[in-house]
Amino acid sequence: MATQVQGLIATNGGPGASRLFLRGIADSPFIGFGQSPVSVYLNEARITYDAPDPDFRMVDVDRVEVLKGPQGPLYGTGALGGVYRVMTIAPDLGQFAGRSRQRLAGLPGHGVGASVEGVVNLPVRQDQAALRLVGYVDVAPGWINNAGGRSDVNRTVVRGTRASLRVVPSEGWTFDLIGAGQNIRALDSKYVDRDKEELTRADRTPEPRSNNVWLTSGVLQGELGPYALTVSTSLATQRTLKVDDASSAASSLGLTAPLRYAETRTYQVFDQEIRLANKSGRTPWALGVSYLSSRSGARGRASEISPMIADLLDASRSVTETAMFAEGSRPLIDGLRLGLGIRVFRSTVKEDRDDDVGTEVRSKSLWGVSPSATLSWLPSSASLAYFRVASAFRPGGLDPTNVETGRYDADQLVAFEAGFRRTSDGGRLQVEVGAFSSIWSDVQSDYLLNSGLVATRNAGDANILGGELTVRWRPTSAWSFVAGASGQRARLVRGIDGAELERDPRLPVVPDVSGHFDMRHSIDAGSWRVSPAVTGRYLGRSRLSLDPGLDRRMGGFA
Repeated sequence: MATQVQGLIATNGGPGASRLFLRGIADSPFIGFGQSPVSVYLNEARITYDAPDPDFRMVDVDRVEVLKGPQGPLYGTGALGGVYRVMTIAPDLGQFAGRSRQRLAGLPGHGVGASVEGVVNLPVRQDQAALRLVGYVDVAPGWINNAGGRSDVNRTVVRGTRASLRVVPSEGWTFDLIGAGQNIRALDSKYVDRDKEELTRADRTPEPRSNNVWLTSGVLQGELGPYALTVSTSLATQRTLKVDDASSAASSLGLTAPLRYAETRTYQVFDQEIRLANKSGRTPWALGVSYLSSRSGARGRASEISPMIADLLDASRSVTETAMFAEGSRPLIDGLRLGLGIRVFRSTVKEDRDDDVGTEVRSKSLWGVSPSATLSWLPSSASLAYFRVASAFRPGGLDPTNVETGRYDADQLVAFEAGFRRTSDGGRLQVEVGAFSSIWSDVQSDYLLNSGLVATRNAGDANILGGELTVRWRPTSAWSFVAGASGQRARLVRGIDGAELERDPRLPVVPDVSGHFDMRHSIDAGSWRVSPAVTGRYLGRSRLSLDPGLDRRMGGFA
């Protein structure tokens, strides 16, 4: 999706270890302890709070919705960059159906991989209940060799399953129950030595990674007269494990090489929401209440070849948010509409961290408001122009190196957006153009402690200015062309307490310039379809981190 949606960047930190950023709102590529700036959903269920993107495979998916910019009123205060939402195909109440897809993949001189997926739709009771089952296995070939003789060490296996039950208890009402699970296991990390021409690296202790995610979600939807009621409840649990070769840091930790560092993290997000909406008439609106509880924990241990074990990290964090929200719009004059939204919330954060800096237990509660306003103009059924302003907020947390408060502060973002969309030539040509600007205060970002562990602190204030263009053209039923480009300037403008910057002011990961194109031609020959395509992508230069100890240059490739 990141290659097709302008403004969406995935860090590609490894299987199930990536972070998503939208429109230049990026804090760090590393999985720290702060809230993710992009909220990830599966249907109505929130999957992540401070966890990495679990990288659910796109199997039996209807569409992906990407909402850019702060989405505080309806999706919570922490969605600074926006929302990434995967919508699966719902069970079909009327007929039995099934399909399967297989794939083979290989890398010259390296491994061979394969994948298989299957979908079965089972009506349980005609027009009243149906069950949809999904299963898949994906084996990605490795492409890195260790100098010690091991080859293709970074082979990755993904296994997943999903079961969806839809019940129609009465006319106008539906109940959807979803259970999903996915396991990602990478046999080793995926980097090579800088001075090697081939895809090899010095012999190291294996560095396996894994990500396990489980999701249970229930959604009740129905009609109460002219209103639509939605009640959703979900529980998402994620567990990650990464093992690093820490031999180079053994002496500083008072241990001996070879040394392994294993870090396990657990995440849990419980989300409950009740929403009432009126989607008809001249003044559509939605209002509701929500409760969110996020719990996460991290434990890191270093071990030598002998049984000796040293505990280096033991941290936990819990966040609860109770909120009331409302959003609606009404026409002003012909074609011109004003939309307003607001979310009033109470957030409580409790954090406990035990590492080489010390042990602290802190709890903090606060009230806040996240408003938004949109002015839209529809000069015709094929055109839309709009202007939007919105705000977002993320709570603070523990900063073990802050000698004054022991905390990092909440960061806040105010975003402005203007855009224009037009569809012409009978729907064959679509053009979208947009401009955006964000003011981000007290940016939260991750950095390295002396022990090599990652913590979070405030980096300063930032301004982001940019624009996007997307063109979709289908001159005939056989030809299609899609192209997009974006440019942005995401910069720190002040350090902490207004200090002048002494380093590169660019925000991490997000490039100043990026673009893509895709040209396809479909040829039908009897029961066969051949679809040759030409695709291209450019990702401009960027930096890795705001922390000088972690910073690297990257990007600038096509």
